[in-house]
Amino acid sequence: MNSCLNTTGVETSTDCQKNAIQANRAETHPVGPSGAVWEIAKQERNWLVYRLEAKANGKPGKMNKLPVDAETGQQVGKDEAAKLTFAEAAKACKAFNTRRGIEANKTGAWGLGYLPRPGSAMVGGDIDEVLNDQGELHEWARGLIANPDSYLEWSPSQNGFRVLMERQPGDEAINGAERNGVGLFADGKKFFTSTGQRIGSTGEITEASGLRERLLERRELGSGGTPMSMGPKAPSGPSSGAQRATRGKWYGIPPERRAAALTDALRYIRYNDREHWIKISAAVHSAISDLGEDVARAIWDDWCNEIGGPTDENDKTWNSFSSERAGGVSVATVFAKAKEHGWNEAKHVFGELTLAAMDQQAEPERTATLEALRAIESATTGAQNAKHTSTFFPASQLHGQAIPPRKWLVEDLVPLENVTMLYGDGGTGKSLLALQLAVATASGKDWVGQDVHSGSALFISAEDDVPELHRRLALTATGSGLTLQDLDRLTVRSLAGEDAILGTFDPAGRLAATGLFAEIEAQVLRDAPALIVLDTLNDLYAGDENDKSQARQFIGLLRGLAIQHNCAVVLLAHPSKSGMSSGSGDSGSVAWSNSARSRLYLSRDMRDGYEPDPDARILTTMKANYGPKGGALGLRYQRGVFVPTGGCTGAGTSGLNGGENITDKAKRVFVVLLRQFNANGFKVNASSGPNYAPKQFAEHPDSEGVQKAAFKQAMYQLMSDGAIRNEQSGPPSKRVSQLVLASSPPGGDQAEGGDAP
Repeated sequence: MNSCLNTTGVETSTDCQKNAIQANRAETHPVGPSGAVWEIAKQERNWLVYRLEAKANGKPGKMNKLPVDAETGQQVGKDEAAKLTFAEAAKACKAFNTRRGIEANKTGAWGLGYLPRPGSAMVGGDIDEVLNDQGELHEWARGLIANPDSYLEWSPSQNGFRVLMERQPGDEAINGAERNGVGLFADGKKFFTSTGQRIGSTGEITEASGLRERLLERRELGSGGTPMSMGPKAPSGPSSGAQRATRGKWYGIPPERRAAALTDALRYIRYNDREHWIKISAAVHSAISDLGEDVARAIWDDWCNEIGGPTDENDKTWNSFSSERAGGVSVATVFAKAKEHGWNEAKHVFGELTLAAMDQQAEPERTATLEALRAIESATTGAQNAKHTSTFFPASQLHGQAIPPRKWLVEDLVPLENVTMLYGDGGTGKSLLALQLAVATASGKDWVGQDVHSGSALFISAEDDVPELHRRLALTATGSGLTLQDLDRLTVRSLAGEDAILGTFDPAGRLAATGLFAEIEAQVLRDAPALIVLDTLNDLYAGDENDKSQARQFIGLLRGLAIQHNCAVVLLAHPSKSGMSSGSGDSGSVAWSNSARSRLYLSRDMRDGYEPDPDARILTTMKANYGPKGGALGLRYQRGVFVPTGGCTGAGTSGLNGGENITDKAKRVFVVLLRQFNANGFKVNASSGPNYAPKQFAEHPDSEGVQKAAFKQAMYQLMSDGAIRNEQSGPPSKRVSQLVLASSPPGGDQAEGGDAP
C-alpha cells in the first residue's frame, strides 16, 4: 500500500482565491488516524517526505529513509525537510510516486514522515522486529500491544508497529534511542513514518497511558530482568527470508487461528471463472504444510460447496497440485483477494489474545475490551448488515419539512447523486467532452457554455494512457484559459493496459465489486469529488450488455457511489450500429437507458448522409428524468476543445436556455406537416423510400428550415412519446404502412389518396 494513498493533499498557493478553494476541499484519511490530536497535528509544519534507499549492509527488509526537499527531491536534513503540513507533504508524496509509477515500500519510493519537535501535538512509539521466523507475533510484541488504547499501524517494513500518541509533559526529555526493539520519538531528533495501514478499530490518538507504560518498561529492560508479561527480547539480527515470506503468507495470524482465518477469508471470494478457481484452490492447497492435508482439504471442500458448480473433478483437481510447485501462490493469495472484498485479518491476529486477556481485567476494562473486539468484528460485517436496515417511514413524516431542491452538476443535463450516460461513436470526441466537464468542475469554469457546480473531480480512463491524457489535459486547460497548475482539484487515473473491470458476476448472476472499485471508492473518500467520469463502459463492465438484470446491477453499483458521496457519475459508452442508424444513440439492453437518470448523445452533424462540417457535433438529451428531454446543443471542435456554436448545426439548438430548441421545433413542424399530409390524403411512412416522412417534410416549403436529420430524430421521439403511430391500410393483398397522428381513430377520417407530391 502506498504510504500516501491513504492521505489527501492540497497544493498551497499564495493566491487568496485558491486558498479559499483549498480550505473547502475535503481532507480525509479513511483508514487512518482521527480525533482532535490528529487534526492539530495535520496543521503543524512538522511533516516531511522521505525517499527509501537500500541499506549499504544489505540487511533484508530494512531500508534507509532519507528526508528530501518536496520540491526538488534532493536529500536534505530532517529539520529542513519537516516544514510542511500534512496535506502538503501527502500531496507531494502521492504526486511523485504516481508520476514515477513506483510501488510503495520499494527502493526509490517516497513516504510520509512526522518530526515530533518539542511542543508538537503527537509523539510516536516505535516497535520493531515483531514477527518470528514463522511469521507469528513474538509473545513480547503480543503482550505489548494488547488492548491498544491509541491509533496503531504497520510500519513500512511490515515487520513493525507504529503507535501515535498524544504528547505528555516530560516526553521531550526521553532519549529517542531505540533499545530492546522499541523506542519513543518525542525529542525532535528523529522522525517517524506514517503509512495509514491501521491495525484494529482504534482511530483516535490518545495519551495511551497503558501502552506507553509497557513500551517504556520494555525499553528499559536489561539489568532488572524481563517482566513476565513481556517475554524474551526481540531478535536484533536481520530478518530472515522465511520470516518476511511468512508475514506475506499468514499476515501475522498465529497457528491456532489460521484454519478459522482461511475459512473466513474464503467466504469473501466467489467463483469468477475456472482459471480463478484453480488459482484460489492451489493457494488453499499450499496450506497443507501448516494445517495438514485433512484440514486444508476440508476447508477447500466447504468453499467449493458454498460457491456452487460441478464437484465431480474435485479429487482430480486437488491431487494435481504440488506443494513443491505452488506456482507462486500461497494462502496470501486468498487473503489478498478477500481483502479486496472487505475481509479484515485483525480479528484473527488479535482476537484470541484479546479474549484471553479479558479474564485478567477488571469489569470496566473487560467491557471496554469487549466493545473494541466487537468493533473489529463489525469492520467486515457492519456495512453488509446496514444494507438490510429498515428505512420505511410514513409519508406524513415529511409534512412541514422544506422540499429539497433538485441537485445538478449541470442543470437539466447532469444530475448530482445519479448516473448520467454519455454515448458517442468512436472518434466523435466524447472522452474529450467529458474531460472538459471534469476540468470545468475542478476549475469553476463553464462547460460548453453551461454553468457547472464547482468541486473536485475524478477522471478515470481505461482507453487513454498517461501521455495521451497529458496531451489532452494540456489542450483542454489552454482552451479554458488555464494552466495544468490550476487543476489541483482534478485527479486523473489511467487504466490503459490494466484489468479495468469494476464488477464481476457469479454463476447466479449476482454482481460483486472488484478491488479496483474499492480503490476508486477510497479515492472518492479522500477527494470528495463533485464529479466522477468513467471512460468507457466496454472496458469497465464484464457482464452481458444485453442482460437487463446485469445492466441494472452495474448502474446500481455506480448510483450507490453517487448517492453515498453526493456526486455525479458520468459513464461513457459506445452506441450500437442500430442506435447510430436510428438516431437513439443507445446500445444493448433498454435497462441501460432505463436505469440511468440522464442519457446524452454526442453525434456528428449529418445531413442526408453528408457531413458538411467535420468539426461540428450535436449534444442531444435523449433522456432526462429530472429535466426537459430533447434539448440539443451545437458544438464545434476548435483548437483542441469543443466550443458552443451559439446556434444550430443540423439538429443543434440556438441554446438550451433560450428560445425554441431545434428538436422541439422539429417535433412541432413534423406534427403540423403530418396532419396536413394526412388531411390531403398523402401517405408518408417511417421506413426508407420515396414516401419516407423525414425526406418528404425536409423538402416541403413549410419545413421552416428543419433538415432531414432533425425530422428523423423528431419522428422517433414522437413515436416513443406515443404522439404518432404506424397504421396499416389498403386491401389484404396490398397492405400499406403509413404514419398517422395518435389522436386519429384507427382506419378513420384519413382521406383516400396516393403518394405525396
